[in-house]
Amino acid sequence: MGKQQHKRRQMRRIRTEKRKRWIESRRWIDEHHLGPRSRSGSGEVQNLIRIKRYRHEAWHALFDLPGNQCRTIDEIIALLVRLRDAKRRQKRKR
Repeated sequence: MGKQQHKRRQMRRIRTEKRKRWIESRRWIDEHHLGPRSRSGSGEVQNLIRIKRYRHEAWHALFDLPGNQCRTIDEIIALLVRLRDAKRRQKRKR
């Protein structure tokens, strides 16, 4: 096998490996609706973010309401602000 042929095979193998990695990285990406579909959120690009599947699942595990109701981003922010304020009050009492 000549040098040129060896180099072509090597480059083909690298491209194949890169393509496999690219496909694999996209397989675990989900689209998350900022305005929940269950509350009339749209499927428009402005309402979607792409996040890794495990983060998407964690988001819903943390923030979903009983009965498969999803909180809006504003409700989640308000919840996190209340939590932060409660922790600050707790620290002051010590």
